[in-house]
Amino acid sequence: MNILTLALLASTALPIPAAPKDGAALIREMHDRYAGKWYQTLSFVQRTSHPGQPTETWFEAATLPGMLRIDIAPIDSGNALLFRNDTLYQLTHGAIKNSQSMIHPLLVLGFDVYAAPADQTIGKLRKLKIDLAKIRPDTWQGKPVYVVGANVGDNTTPQFWVDQENLLFVRMLQAGPDASVRETQFNRYEKIGGGWIAAEVLFLRDGKVDGMEEYTDIRIGGPFEPRLFNPAAYARPAWVQEPTTGEGVVAAMHARYAGKWYKTLSFVQRVIRQGQPEGEWWEAASIPGKLRIDRAPVDSGNGGLYNGDSLFRFQSRKPAAPTADVNWLLVLGFDVYGQPPERTIALLAKGKFNLAKFRKDLWQGRPVYVVGAAAGDMKASQFWVDAERMLFVRLIEPGPSGGTLEFQFNKYEALGHGWIAPEVIFIRDGTEVMREVYRDMRADPVIDPSIFDGHVW
Repeated sequence: MNILTLALLASTALPIPAAPKDGAALIREMHDRYAGKWYQTLSFVQRTSHPGQPTETWFEAATLPGMLRIDIAPIDSGNALLFRNDTLYQLTHGAIKNSQSMIHPLLVLGFDVYAAPADQTIGKLRKLKIDLAKIRPDTWQGKPVYVVGANVGDNTTPQFWVDQENLLFVRMLQAGPDASVRETQFNRYEKIGGGWIAAEVLFLRDGKVDGMEEYTDIRIGGPFEPRLFNPAAYARPAWVQEPTTGEGVVAAMHARYAGKWYKTLSFVQRVIRQGQPEGEWWEAASIPGKLRIDRAPVDSGNGGLYNGDSLFRFQSRKPAAPTADVNWLLVLGFDVYGQPPERTIALLAKGKFNLAKFRKDLWQGRPVYVVGAAAGDMKASQFWVDAERMLFVRLIEPGPSGGTLEFQFNKYEALGHGWIAPEVIFIRDGTEVMREVYRDMRADPVIDPSIFDGHVW
């Protein structure tokens, strides 16, 4: 390569952008990167968890810049938080309980910075006592970042961290009122429309997780009715649509966890039957449609395998002829989140569930949707779904020789980015006949696909 060619290449190389001189310059770069492209409205369903506390579901909607509404399930409770014009309103049963001035730093840095004039964002950050004159490069989760507001090693002075590549807010540190170090992380960014969203937000106190928010059913585009953000005129959020048919319930179940639910699963299961010795099964699943059950002792070669609509049974590693068998617990408890809703709907219709029959009810003190049967009908095939979490909780169907079979998914726990019911109860004509209790539950383990081959054990 001659000197002329090198000179030509050097003259056409892209210039390396200069690092912003201070926090204000960084804010302007963040704004300009997405000017006119970032979404203006946003909605999502949030799973909110804190150590030792029940998991809650929040329904959130935002109009950028500056307006965020959080409805706390159940959706008709009238309990909500509303951020508007740097004021926080708390609503109870649809009425304002209290209000206070508050600049929401996560709303400002995670969203408004891309929609509001840069000078407005800069002014709010100064009110939050962030020293915009201090800026330095660093690394966070293996990626280069800018840190604004604090020197290296200082974890208590208010500061925010921004990903250098995409100019996205990723971390905030500050001292808490109890002198602890409070940290917020925006993780698992996803591209959406002309912008981004962090599908996981972690809150830490002195390095330990103190809370987690996980977003599902993320949507952009709106618009929302203006009264949604008027604290003096509370109304149920119209954007939270309730299903009115069985097909709608299935579609809502899938939409809630689309792309989030684990794809593989393993656990160890205690099997408790009336009047019989307790058993132990090892189970592994690949969603949708595949479930393997190894019965103790695990090297006995005894077990069963569901693959699609077929059941394969093995005794001492020898296969029996497969039988047609749709495992409705697998379909409704797992597959519904991992396959197109049209596939689930077709299976249910084929299974003689009347998807046109829909009603609301209560189950174990929680609102549910019931598909397939009218109130009081314990004969027709039907499934029950938790209306807040969109999780399958109960199945009732006619027994093969008469009578009624009932299956319950109880004690749901968060697992990965989905859920699992670690207790499953089987009931015949009102009497419990079997109970499954799960332990060692793992989401997305690496599983060899060959274990689901129904012809080889």
